[in-house]
Parts: sequence; structure tokens; C-alpha cells
Amino acid sequence: MNWFIYNLDLTQYYNELYDVGLNKIPYYPYKTTAKTVESNPEYHKSIKTDMLIYTEKDGCFDIPVVKSIISLLPFTPNTASFIKLNPYVVMPIHRDDKVLRKSHLIIPIYPLNEHYTTTKFYDEDKNIIDEAVFSTTPVIINTQERHGLQNNDIVRIQFNLGFSEGIEDWHDLFCRL
Repeated sequence: MNWFIYNLDLTQYYNELYDVGLNKIPYYPYKTTAKTVESNPEYHKSIKTDMLIYTEKDGCFDIPVVKSIISLLPFTPNTASFIKLNPYVVMPIHRDDKVLRKSHLIIPIYPLNEHYTTTKFYDEDKNIIDEAVFSTTPVIINTQERHGLQNNDIVRIQFNLGFSEGIEDWHDLFCRL
């Protein structure tokens, strides 16, 4: 299992999340880290990318709407980030950290329609094997599978939370409910 839609009702938080993600986040270019290279040996450390980011290291967990969303969740996140991809920016195929980010909750912010570029999953030969198809609803993705995306001609903004729990933990929890 690579992904599933998480029916989290964010109605009461959506306007604030949208405002924060579009107007208040001081995005900056993502630079690859030692953790990036550890999880993805084909990468190099300290390479500036075209992806724009704002993370827990910048104070993401201190944003009131983020605190409110986290209070709704069954697991406590290790990481938090707003990610902005300008038109045609590529999020390279990668796997996330095996401890801190076994799974991600992705909350789309912009655009909230069929033009929201979705996450694709790849085999070792970089062939697409699955696609997390979503545009307005949060999803849980398995970040231990190779994943990435090529943005279209519209700016794409998302909010991510990373968890030590894997996608199976999320799925098992929802199957019990």
C-alpha cells in the first residue's frame, strides 16, 4: 500500500491554513542534508534545489493552525513542513528517513482542484507503479517507497507532517474504527 485518502475534516482550519501557506510562510530553497544523502545515496549534501520549503526547524510547529491540526491526529508528528513548488519544478524521486518519516500526511493547500499535481511512486527502474490521486483531501503516503513528482504549470503548495508510524499503522487504526 502506497497511499490512501485520510478523511480528516479540516473545514474549520482551512481558511487559516490557506492564508498561512499562501501569504505568511517565508519559503526558501531546500538544500539537501546529510539525512537526504543517507536515505538517498545518489544525492549529494548541501545542494540547493528548486523546491521551496519551511520546516519545523523554522518554527512550523509553533504556528497556531498547525497546533490545531496536530491535536486532531492519532499520532504525534516528528516533522512539519510547508512545501511550495513553482510551475514545472521537480521533486526528485526519493525515499524519506526510515525513522522520522515513515509516512507523511499531506494536506493540499493550493490549488484545490484537479490541477493539483499528485505524488507518484516508482520502482527501482524509475517506472511509475502507482499515483496518489488527490486534489482537495488529505492523504497518507508511504514515504519508504520511492516517490516524487513533476509539477505542472500551476504553483503547488502543500503542508506535510512526517511520522515514525508507517502507513500500515495508519491503515490498521482506521480499519479498527
